[in-house]
Amino acid sequence: MAAGTTAALHALHSPPSGPAALAALPALAGLLGALGAGADIRYGSLPAELLLAGGRTRYASRLAAALAVLGAGLGAVSAAAAVLTAVGLATAPPVGGRVEAFFAAGAFAGACWAVLGAGLAIVARGPTGAVASLLAYLLLIEPMLEAAVRPVAATLPGRATAALLAIPPPATLAGDGLRLLAVTLLVAACAHAALLLRDVPVTTG
Repeated sequence: MAAGTTAALHALHSPPSGPAALAALPALAGLLGALGAGADIRYGSLPAELLLAGGRTRYASRLAAALAVLGAGLGAVSAAAAVLTAVGLATAPPVGGRVEAFFAAGAFAGACWAVLGAGLAIVARGPTGAVASLLAYLLLIEPMLEAAVRPVAATLPGRATAALLAIPPPATLAGDGLRLLAVTLLVAACAHAALLLRDVPVTTG
C-alpha cells in the first residue's frame, strides 16, 4: 500500500511524503494488534495462554512485546517500500535524504499502533469491537475532534503519527513520538487493568 500510494502521488505530479505514503500504517498495524490479541478471546484459548504464560501480567507483557515487534517490522517494511518506490520513480525520497530516521519513525509508529490495537481488543473483549472502534476513530472521530478542538489536535495519535513521519529529526521524534507513546501506554494500562479485573475461567483439566 505504501508503494502504491507513492506511485499514485508521482502519477498525479505530487511529491511523495511520509504521511501520505504511510497513511494506512496506523490502521494496518492496529488491525494486526487487534486480531492478534483478540484471537485468544475469540477462540477461547485465553485460559490456556494465561496458564502457559504464568499469570496475566506476564501474558500481557509478552503479548505486547510480540505485537510491537511485528508492528515495527510492518512499519519498517512499509517505509522501505515507500522509499524504494520513490527512488525507482526518479523522485526524491519522502524524507529528504533522512532515510534511516524515516525507517525508525515508521517502525516506531507501527509498534505503537499494534499495541494500541491489542489494547482495544482486550478492552472490547474481542477483535470485532476493536477493529470497528479503530476504524471509526481513524476515519471519523479523530478528524471531527481535530476540526472541533484545534488546541488538542497535536495530542491525537493519528495527528502525532503523521507529524512523526513528516519530519524525522530528533526534536520531532522526541515531541510527537512521546505523544504517541503516551497514548499507547495509556491504552495498554487500561487493557492490563481490564485483564486483571475481568473474570477468566481457568481450568486445569
